[in-house]
Amino acid sequence: MAELDEIMLARLAREMAMNIRPYAQVFNDFGITETDYYEISKLEFYARAKEQFSLEWNATASTADRVRIGSLAYLEQILPALTRRALDLKEALPAATDVAKLLARNAGIGEARSEARGTSERFVITINLGADVDGKPVVETYDKSIAVDAHDATPEQLTLESLLHVEEHR
Repeated sequence: MAELDEIMLARLAREMAMNIRPYAQVFNDFGITETDYYEISKLEFYARAKEQFSLEWNATASTADRVRIGSLAYLEQILPALTRRALDLKEALPAATDVAKLLARNAGIGEARSEARGTSERFVITINLGADVDGKPVVETYDKSIAVDAHDATPEQLTLESLLHVEEHR
């Protein structure tokens, strides 16, 4: 039987829980037989890992969630192979650079994420004023961007000093 460490056992558990590929192909990739799998399935670590992966996989509410989880699982699996190839001096520089960019993005560094317009942090106050004569609720809401904008100021607040300060930060 192939000697599988905890990482390999967890990967096998995930593959079997997701049930995307034929089990014979999965066994072949892990270098195990059906008999080996029978013995592996008795291991407490494997059983708990498979149960957890099954719960997560079956709890996803939509196809988009399943695709995202499946993609993440396979990305996790191929990253070591991609990294090994990128570290090989015989590999083309653009390919190695692309792998480095992928690793940087996954680590949360590198290319800055562009924030969509209008998604800045906001300060919202909602005041419930009770009901009007018809019994309809009266609510007043103040919704302002946290970002400082010169157009938010009243004409009295627009002094020369404040205008210069705003211009410095543009």
